Amino acid sequence: MFTASDDLLQGGHPLAVLSYGYWRARFGADRGIVGKQIVVNGRALTIIGVSRAGFDGVEPGRAPQIRIPMTMKDDLPRSDFGRLNSDRFRWTEVFGRLKPGMSLQKAQAGLQPLFHQILDREVTEKPFAKASPFVKQEFLKMWMEVMPGSTGRSYLRKTYAKPLFALMGIVGLVLLIACSNLANLLIARASARQKEIAVRLALGAGRGRLIRQLLVESLVLAAVGGALGVGLAVLIDQALIDFLPSGHTPLSLSSTPDWTVLAFTFTISLLAGAVFGLVPALQSTRPKLAATLKD
Repeated sequence: MFTASDDLLQGGHPLAVLSYGYWRARFGADRGIVGKQIVVNGRALTIIGVSRAGFDGVEPGRAPQIRIPMTMKDDLPRSDFGRLNSDRFRWTEVFGRLKPGMSLQKAQAGLQPLFHQILDREVTEKPFAKASPFVKQEFLKMWMEVMPGSTGRSYLRKTYAKPLFALMGIVGLVLLIACSNLANLLIARASARQKEIAVRLALGAGRGRLIRQLLVESLVLAAVGGALGVGLAVLIDQALIDFLPSGHTPLSLSSTPDWTVLAFTFTISLLAGAVFGLVPALQSTRPKLAATLKD
């Protein structure tokens, strides 16, 4: 198991924890795998455990298959990261618990003095010997950011957040156009039912009761459309996820909607059905009885 001494000796802790998915795919969910060795980049590592099912790491969109102590970094090098003892590379992410009464803002403010001491030291070292005063000034403006750990740290989210919000705006416009077209169809359908509604009003049916009936029909139509939309969205999302390149590690994105997405979808569907079904209902229940009945 990992202990507090695992960061004391570089290269002296050849241990590994497998992800749940890799354990099932590569070792057939063998429960006797603990204590055995696996060779990674030519280095033998002792397997000491398997991560819990459903835990794919702290970075949404990436799912490491093997986890090792940080002190083993230089023994299993990767070309896209700096070395363990180099302070010119920032490749670690620290997760911690806040003390009672400590806010994120206070924690972030408390880290800045130490961080700027590090920056002041680095700017005087050899890599900055030929740097211009402007570059040094911009370098010293950096700060350390403290973020909620529950959402993880995701380059994928940071990269695609704004495009996805823009896409959501486009989706809203498309929804508005679709609802307008549906409202026109409901108005046309209500016009075709004016004789029926006129007869029912003449026989004593209340206008409020007819409006409720027409609204229920619109809501049922909207609910069916929302359900079909969710099913189609799941299929399209899965197709897009399968199309994305996986890179060094497989993507851990899921196309299955959660309860928040389902609640939002059906709320929007019912709201659209109520709003855009109300106008046709009001219009169709105000026919000219005499002219309609004569016709």
